[in-house]
Amino acid sequence: MNWWQERCVNRRDFILDHLEERDLNTKEALCLILIDFFNQYQISISHERLAEKLKLPLEQVDELLSALQDKGYLHFGYNGNRIAFDIDGVLEESKPETLLFHENLFALFEKEFARPISQREMERLSEWLHLYDEELIVLALREALIQGKTSFDYINRILMNWKAEGKQASSLMEG
Repeated sequence: MNWWQERCVNRRDFILDHLEERDLNTKEALCLILIDFFNQYQISISHERLAEKLKLPLEQVDELLSALQDKGYLHFGYNGNRIAFDIDGVLEESKPETLLFHENLFALFEKEFARPISQREMERLSEWLHLYDEELIVLALREALIQGKTSFDYINRILMNWKAEGKQASSLMEG
């Protein structure tokens, strides 16, 4: 059992006491505190419920959750038939070293799309990294930009077509 799982530990106090060390802004901290509260009292968590409590649009809640996930402070899983929000990452001494995707790739997509990437898009990017080489994903992004199509669906079609044709990043860079 980890120290933060003991009954006597007040996780919310810890989060508030370590805001600077954890590089949390007030919205991120409040979101984590709400998630911890909901988890403690077994209240179902959803984007809509968080948006209502935080008084933020759904898009901003999605960005908040994505930022927390990117920092390694929030993880999603399944608990029975519902999605579980796990904030143990913020309580650990160090951030997890392995991310599901390369941070530079995430930054590249945000730069090229000229907006923050949503949580759903981050999950899709992570899925691509399990299926395709990172160089191939970058080349597909470049191809989409040349065509003026900045959508994950379009990039996905490019990747699927290249895979069906047996194309590799090295062969695409030569041609």
